[in-house]
Amino acid sequence: MIKTLICLSLILLPLISAEGGIVSVWKTVDALAPEIELIARFAVDEHNKQSKEVLEFVKVVQAKVQTVVDTIYNLIIEAKNGADGPDENFEAVVIIHENNKALISFEVAA
Repeated sequence: MIKTLICLSLILLPLISAEGGIVSVWKTVDALAPEIELIARFAVDEHNKQSKEVLEFVKVVQAKVQTVVDTIYNLIIEAKNGADGPDENFEAVVIIHENNKALISFEVAA
């Protein structure tokens, strides 16, 4: 159910904006804020569950938020692969809908 709502939100959002409805822009937020770190740790944990990798959270490098119907977080997260792996940046997108979090994407940052 949540994935259906997420997909629907992502499909309808550009249409609403294009028709002159509510327009929301990405806002940079404090990457060191505790609530941002919790969302970033959630993203790393979910990625690990889905991919069977063992990334370890290091820190949030950059954080942006957009709110229309749902709240969408675009995070650049520094993580390392295992205890001895090199640090690497990942871009994660997390959506929060009615207190339910979902990881939309998690990729090596460009």
